[in-house]
Amino acid sequence: MTRTINILASVDAVLPVSLVNFKAKRKDGSTVSLTWETEQESNNDHFEVQRSFSPGSGFTTVATVDSKAVNGNSSTRLSYDAQDINDFSGIAYYRLVQKDGDGKATVSEIRTVTGSEALPQVKVWPVPSKGKFNVLLTNTQPTTVIRIYNIDGKMTGKEASLLNGVAKSFTIATSGTYFIKGINKMTGEVVFIKKVVIEK
Repeated sequence: MTRTINILASVDAVLPVSLVNFKAKRKDGSTVSLTWETEQESNNDHFEVQRSFSPGSGFTTVATVDSKAVNGNSSTRLSYDAQDINDFSGIAYYRLVQKDGDGKATVSEIRTVTGSEALPQVKVWPVPSKGKFNVLLTNTQPTTVIRIYNIDGKMTGKEASLLNGVAKSFTIATSGTYFIKGINKMTGEVVFIKKVVIEK
Protein backbone atom coordinates (compact mmCIF):
# COMPACT_ATOMS: atom_id res chain seq x y z
CA MET A 1 0.00 0.00 0.00
CA THR A 2 1.31 3.45 -0.91
CA ARG A 3 0.99 6.14 1.70
CA THR A 4 1.22 9.81 0.83
CA ILE A 5 2.39 12.35 3.39
CA ASN A 6 1.98 16.05 2.70
CA ILE A 7 4.62 18.31 4.23
CA LEU A 8 3.67 21.97 4.56
CA ALA A 9 6.30 24.72 4.74
CA SER A 10 5.79 28.40 5.37
CA VAL A 11 6.43 30.60 2.37
CA ASP A 12 8.10 33.04 4.79
CA ALA A 13 10.77 30.51 5.83
CA VAL A 14 14.27 31.70 4.92
CA LEU A 15 17.44 29.65 4.97
CA PRO A 16 20.11 31.36 7.12
CA VAL A 17 22.73 31.20 4.36
CA SER A 18 22.54 30.23 0.69
CA LEU A 19 26.00 28.76 0.06
CA VAL A 20 27.36 28.33 -3.48
CA ASN A 21 30.68 27.50 -5.14
CA PHE A 22 32.45 25.98 -2.16
CA LYS A 23 35.84 24.83 -3.49
CA ALA A 24 39.02 23.39 -1.97
CA LYS A 25 42.17 23.32 -4.09
CA ARG A 26 45.81 22.60 -3.35
CA LYS A 27 47.95 25.59 -4.33
CA ASP A 28 51.33 24.00 -3.65
CA GLY A 29 52.98 21.36 -1.50
CA SER A 30 52.10 23.10 1.76
CA THR A 31 48.99 25.23 1.13
CA VAL A 32 45.32 24.52 0.38
CA SER A 33 43.09 27.35 -0.83
CA LEU A 34 39.38 27.37 0.08
CA THR A 35 36.83 29.67 -1.53
CA TRP A 36 33.06 30.01 -1.32
CA GLU A 37 30.23 32.42 -1.98
CA THR A 38 26.85 33.18 -0.47
CA GLU A 39 23.84 34.40 -2.41
CA GLN A 40 22.04 35.53 0.73
CA GLU A 41 22.68 35.62 4.46
CA SER A 42 20.30 35.95 7.40
CA ASN A 43 21.58 36.33 10.95
CA ASN A 44 24.91 34.84 9.90
CA ASP A 45 27.79 35.20 12.34
CA HIS A 46 30.76 33.31 10.90
CA PHE A 47 32.10 30.29 9.03
CA GLU A 48 34.44 27.63 10.36
CA VAL A 49 36.70 25.83 7.88
CA GLN A 50 37.18 22.28 9.11
CA ARG A 51 39.64 19.64 7.94
CA SER A 52 40.03 15.91 8.40
CA PHE A 53 42.60 13.42 7.16
CA SER A 54 40.04 10.64 7.71
CA PRO A 55 36.30 11.46 7.83
CA GLY A 56 35.74 8.70 10.34
CA SER A 57 38.05 10.37 12.86
CA GLY A 58 36.22 13.71 12.96
CA PHE A 59 37.02 17.24 11.78
CA THR A 60 39.22 19.99 13.24
CA THR A 61 38.61 23.72 12.75
CA VAL A 62 41.59 25.24 10.93
CA ALA A 63 40.19 28.72 10.18
CA THR A 64 37.35 31.01 11.26
CA VAL A 65 35.99 33.63 8.86
CA ASP A 66 33.56 36.30 10.01
CA SER A 67 30.49 37.13 7.94
CA LYS A 68 30.92 40.07 5.56
CA ALA A 69 27.20 40.82 5.75
CA VAL A 70 26.19 43.90 7.72
CA ASN A 71 24.70 42.63 10.99
CA GLY A 72 24.80 39.16 9.43
CA ASN A 73 22.18 39.99 6.79
CA SER A 74 22.69 40.33 3.03
CA SER A 75 20.73 39.79 -0.18
CA THR A 76 23.75 40.22 -2.50
CA ARG A 77 26.46 37.73 -3.41
CA LEU A 78 29.48 37.77 -1.09
CA SER A 79 32.81 36.04 -1.65
CA TYR A 80 35.02 34.42 1.00
CA ASP A 81 38.39 32.71 1.09
CA ALA A 82 40.75 31.02 3.53
CA GLN A 83 44.12 29.27 3.45
CA ASP A 84 45.16 26.11 5.25
CA ILE A 85 48.76 25.07 5.85
CA ASN A 86 48.64 21.42 4.83
CA ASP A 87 51.55 19.34 3.55
CA PHE A 88 49.84 15.99 4.17
CA SER A 89 50.80 13.47 1.49
CA GLY A 90 47.38 11.78 1.37
CA ILE A 91 43.85 12.97 0.66
CA ALA A 92 42.46 15.69 2.94
CA TYR A 93 38.76 16.41 3.52
CA TYR A 94 37.27 19.87 4.04
CA ARG A 95 33.88 21.20 5.02
CA LEU A 96 32.32 24.51 6.09
CA VAL A 97 30.33 25.00 9.27
CA GLN A 98 28.16 28.10 9.10
CA LYS A 99 27.01 29.48 12.47
CA ASP A 100 24.13 31.88 13.10
CA GLY A 101 24.07 34.65 15.65
CA ASP A 102 21.97 32.41 17.92
CA GLY A 103 24.53 29.58 17.78
CA LYS A 104 22.78 27.30 15.31
CA ALA A 105 25.09 25.52 12.87
CA THR A 106 24.75 24.30 9.28
CA VAL A 107 27.34 21.94 7.77
CA SER A 108 28.27 21.97 4.08
CA GLU A 109 29.08 19.08 1.79
CA ILE A 110 32.63 17.70 1.97
CA ARG A 111 35.33 18.65 -0.52
CA THR A 112 38.55 16.68 -1.05
CA VAL A 113 42.06 17.68 -2.12
CA THR A 114 44.91 15.48 -3.23
CA GLY A 115 48.03 15.09 -1.15
CA SER A 116 51.23 17.06 -1.65
CA GLU A 117 52.93 14.07 -3.28
CA ALA A 118 50.27 14.02 -6.01
CA LEU A 119 51.18 17.51 -7.22
CA PRO A 120 52.79 17.82 -10.64
CA GLN A 121 56.59 17.75 -10.35
CA VAL A 122 58.60 19.63 -12.97
CA LYS A 123 62.33 19.66 -13.63
CA VAL A 124 64.11 22.01 -16.03
CA TRP A 125 67.82 21.63 -16.84
CA PRO A 126 70.40 22.93 -17.40
CA VAL A 127 69.71 26.33 -15.84
CA PRO A 128 71.11 28.69 -16.95
CA SER A 129 71.18 27.32 -20.48
CA LYS A 130 73.23 28.04 -23.58
CA GLY A 131 70.07 27.77 -25.67
CA LYS A 132 69.01 24.14 -25.33
CA PHE A 133 67.26 22.81 -22.23
CA ASN A 134 65.08 19.89 -21.14
CA VAL A 135 61.71 19.74 -19.37
CA LEU A 136 60.48 16.70 -17.43
CA LEU A 137 57.02 16.59 -15.89
CA THR A 138 55.67 13.84 -13.61
CA ASN A 139 52.44 13.31 -11.65
CA THR A 140 50.31 14.99 -14.28
CA GLN A 141 47.71 14.32 -16.96
CA PRO A 142 48.86 13.34 -20.48
CA THR A 143 47.21 16.46 -21.90
CA THR A 144 49.77 19.01 -20.63
CA VAL A 145 51.10 21.47 -23.20
CA ILE A 146 54.13 23.75 -22.94
CA ARG A 147 54.18 27.40 -23.89
CA ILE A 148 57.29 29.56 -23.56
CA TYR A 149 57.04 33.32 -23.04
CA ASN A 150 59.69 36.02 -23.07
CA ILE A 151 60.03 38.70 -20.41
CA ASP A 152 57.49 40.88 -22.28
CA GLY A 153 54.84 38.15 -22.14
CA LYS A 154 55.09 37.28 -25.85
CA MET A 155 54.91 33.58 -26.71
CA THR A 156 58.10 32.19 -28.25
CA GLY A 157 57.87 29.36 -30.76
CA LYS A 158 54.96 26.94 -30.98
CA GLU A 159 52.94 25.16 -28.33
CA ALA A 160 54.32 21.66 -27.61
CA SER A 161 52.77 18.62 -25.93
CA LEU A 162 54.55 17.09 -22.93
CA LEU A 163 53.99 13.47 -21.98
CA ASN A 164 54.01 12.43 -18.33
CA GLY A 165 57.45 11.10 -17.35
CA VAL A 166 59.07 11.80 -20.74
CA ALA A 167 61.73 14.54 -21.01
CA LYS A 168 61.45 16.93 -23.97
CA SER A 169 64.15 19.23 -25.36
CA PHE A 170 63.60 22.86 -26.30
CA THR A 171 65.84 25.37 -28.03
CA ILE A 172 65.78 29.16 -27.80
CA ALA A 173 68.15 31.11 -30.03
CA THR A 174 68.03 34.50 -28.29
CA SER A 175 69.53 35.14 -24.86
CA GLY A 176 67.32 36.47 -22.08
CA THR A 177 64.87 35.40 -19.39
CA TYR A 178 61.96 33.16 -20.37
CA PHE A 179 59.03 31.57 -18.58
CA ILE A 180 57.92 28.00 -19.26
CA LYS A 181 54.21 27.55 -18.65
CA GLY A 182 52.58 24.12 -18.44
CA ILE A 183 48.84 24.08 -19.15
CA ASN A 184 46.24 21.35 -18.84
CA LYS A 185 44.91 21.17 -22.40
CA MET A 186 41.43 20.01 -21.34
CA THR A 187 40.74 22.53 -18.56
CA GLY A 188 43.05 25.42 -19.44
CA GLU A 189 44.41 25.32 -15.89
CA VAL A 190 48.04 26.39 -15.41
CA VAL A 191 49.92 23.38 -14.01
CA PHE A 192 53.27 25.09 -13.45
CA ILE A 193 55.43 28.09 -14.33
CA LYS A 194 59.22 27.82 -14.43
CA LYS A 195 61.87 30.40 -15.29
CA VAL A 196 64.82 29.64 -17.55
CA VAL A 197 67.72 31.97 -18.37
CA ILE A 198 69.37 31.69 -21.77
CA GLU A 199 73.00 32.82 -21.88
CA LYS A 200 74.92 33.10 -25.16
